[in-house]
Amino acid sequence: MKERIGLLSIGEMAKLTGASVKKLRYYERIGILSPTYIASESCYRYYSPTQIYFVEFILFCIELNIPLKELTRFVHADSTVDYRTFLSRGREIAEKKLQTLRQGLDLICEFEQKLDLAEAYQHGELYERNLSAKYFYLKPIAGSIKDLNQIEIAKSFLDMPLNEDGHNSIPEYGVLCEQTQAGTSYYYFAEVPSHMAKGIHVKTIPAGKYICRQSKDSQIEQTNELFITYLQNKGTFLSIETHIFIGNHKLSAPIFELRCYIV
Repeated sequence: MKERIGLLSIGEMAKLTGASVKKLRYYERIGILSPTYIASESCYRYYSPTQIYFVEFILFCIELNIPLKELTRFVHADSTVDYRTFLSRGREIAEKKLQTLRQGLDLICEFEQKLDLAEAYQHGELYERNLSAKYFYLKPIAGSIKDLNQIEIAKSFLDMPLNEDGHNSIPEYGVLCEQTQAGTSYYYFAEVPSHMAKGIHVKTIPAGKYICRQSKDSQIEQTNELFITYLQNKGTFLSIETHIFIGNHKLSAPIFELRCYIV
């Protein structure tokens, strides 16, 4: 009995720390938390009050997604703990986690802005948007533009260098039409980060004013007719068709935004 004086039973330790008895036994089994005393007659576990802090330390590791078996790096055979090394590792992981959360919040804000913009206009209405420069990876479309379907467009992105090297913004995908004096060309496109701007097959989409229109069907082939007021006597233009989102969005019924940049 003397050995147990001043010690906490495994049940008391569980209640004080929030770690279940099952978890405390698991921590012992993998070698990161040894009881201060084990009763010979009952094999019941007892812990020192100072071990409360170490259990909190373990729970902190779980919160940071540090694998528990990795704790053996910080816990030595004589049950001493290298807190300094652990805190350095914990800071590194926490900062990465914080960065991920910030990036996630940025994406949420960007998506909300896209929703607000899409819901500000009616289908078929012409409106102006000032857009910043973008960089599109292009892939020529073989065959008729009339035969395109969403599955073909999606599959065309499989070999494109998408979302690489920390490109955290929501990239755009779709079809691009380029009309010049030499004729009209159509491409699949996927937005890539600015550091890829000088890559092969990457086209810089200029910043400036775009005339836009929403619809429930692809209408990029009708760019000339839809924007005739703006394209009269213009032999050169660039049009881009991509998906947009509204608050209640049916995945099987995409909404398109057609943008026309008059060169």
